Amino acid sequence: MSEEQKEVKEEAKADVEAIVSQELKDELKEKAESTNIEELLARNEFAFEFNGQSYRVRQPSFKEKQEAYKKQGLKFTELLDSDEYKLDAVLREIYKKKGIDISDIERRMQDIIAKKTDYQLKLGKMLKEGGKDSDLKSYRKEIEALQEEVYELSIKKSQLLQYSIENQTILYVYQYMTWNVLEIQNEKEEWVRAFSTLDDFLSSDEELINTASFNASLIIGKL
Repeated sequence: MSEEQKEVKEEAKADVEAIVSQELKDELKEKAESTNIEELLARNEFAFEFNGQSYRVRQPSFKEKQEAYKKQGLKFTELLDSDEYKLDAVLREIYKKKGIDISDIERRMQDIIAKKTDYQLKLGKMLKEGGKDSDLKSYRKEIEALQEEVYELSIKKSQLLQYSIENQTILYVYQYMTWNVLEIQNEKEEWVRAFSTLDDFLSSDEELINTASFNASLIIGKL
């Protein structure tokens, strides 16, 4: 798996887990760890079962992506004109006055990522040179622990900023894109749009919404 694919996997996992209900977070994390990203990206689709029905999310077309970007701009402007949410920069200042420095969280993440990269390089060298199994195991364990730290900090940051205008806009676009690429297999074994409207999709079963959103986030990647 390439570094870019790993980043897509980790970022998408963090983004989605920050917005789903608490009881599904462990399940989604387990799915993220077990998902074969290279195979998924090669297929450009991901099929799954829910309540005895076959669903899939597929790669959006160029035209669909352009339409989503257009809606992203419209939603951002709409939220900017309302008083319901605040800009990312404004929220950061509010949190800072309350003793929560999001920039510090980001710096800690970068420090841990740099440390993890150093361990990965050392592990690679040891594998080439035939290092001891005990040393290899120790390095792998340390890399996993560092990755978990990054993951937890990423979730914390996402949760703190989830009500910013920027993040609400991204959430809306992911919902729109998920609805657009979610399909169901009919009696003729044809793939058709699962829900007629976005509202219908958002009013459906919460577990289906979260499962489809998670799978779609891996297919779509970062917007």
